[in-house]
Amino acid sequence: MGKKVRRDAPFETVKGLTADEIWAKYQIPHKPTHMSIVKVPEGTKMRSGTVHQGINQVEKFKDVPEWDRRSKQYEILSDLKDEWFSEEMIPVDKWPWL
Repeated sequence: MGKKVRRDAPFETVKGLTADEIWAKYQIPHKPTHMSIVKVPEGTKMRSGTVHQGINQVEKFKDVPEWDRRSKQYEILSDLKDEWFSEEMIPVDKWPWL
């Protein structure tokens, strides 16, 4: 499980994107293989940052609104716990928009 999470209405900002596009758009370390709703307990150590596309991504996402290209993402700094994730871990081949 990855430690990078976003604060969204479930899957709204990634709807319609492939795993490769999510990986590139949000500059996460690994291509996503699953999606889940994560409920991180209060007091869990995290850090936040702004997504900055690399120079090779500017053209690909030029039509994405600035607020989305510079949106926040969060990294969980502690060990992940299975109970934080919804029971349904949706694998990439089952994403409803693909």
